[in-house]
Amino acid sequence: MGERLRQGCSLGVIASLIERTFAAMLPHETWSVRVGPGGGDILALTADERELTAHMAPRRAAQFAAGRREARAVINRLGYPVAPILRNSDGSPLWPPPLKGSISHSGGLVAAVAGYDPALLGIGIDLEAMGRLFPAGAGDLVFNQDERQPRWPCPSFPYRLFSAKEATMKAMRQATGLRLGWEEISIRAEFPGQRFVPNILHQAYAGGHSVIGGVTTAHGFSVAVCAVFNLAQSTGKTDLGPDARV
Repeated sequence: MGERLRQGCSLGVIASLIERTFAAMLPHETWSVRVGPGGGDILALTADERELTAHMAPRRAAQFAAGRREARAVINRLGYPVAPILRNSDGSPLWPPPLKGSISHSGGLVAAVAGYDPALLGIGIDLEAMGRLFPAGAGDLVFNQDERQPRWPCPSFPYRLFSAKEATMKAMRQATGLRLGWEEISIRAEFPGQRFVPNILHQAYAGGHSVIGGVTTAHGFSVAVCAVFNLAQSTGKTDLGPDARV
């Protein structure tokens, strides 16, 4: 469960604090985020949503319900009609237009983000509970040669790098339909501050997008958001990362 419970904080308090961290990373009021407990009530789902849980284990069904609960809260907060959030053919959440959004589960919490912008094609979010050390051997699977370091600058660094890549995968899949592998996203290991611009290496990717992200750590979690914009429509003014609204 990470350092947050060792320090005596309740999940509700941690969820509220992390939600504030995520909110500060979003660019403006047409985007919103919610973070809450990772277990939900299946009976609170719509009939169509409950049908999607028919073959899930009870724990996974409760996580699914929690994700939909927070997603609906985000949609409501943005002033859009709340509708069932079903699934795309690839298993990702099917957000009601014109919204783009993403859901992430980790460490007993769930986060959901959604937003609207005429140029926005995809959003990815990642919430990752951090241990004392990044799992041995995991870096060889996740990070490419340029990203690996003999010694990380700090214990949280590989978690932030992992979350940045995970958020990028989700955003790019929503925007382009591409299912990127870990090796097909490159983020400089020395990425400045807490904002990042990933390099997409997939051979089928033709470009034409602005891909930006923000990543930080908060209360025992790494948190990241990535967005993909249509480069032809983008104003170039959108930013992600801590205090993006300032």
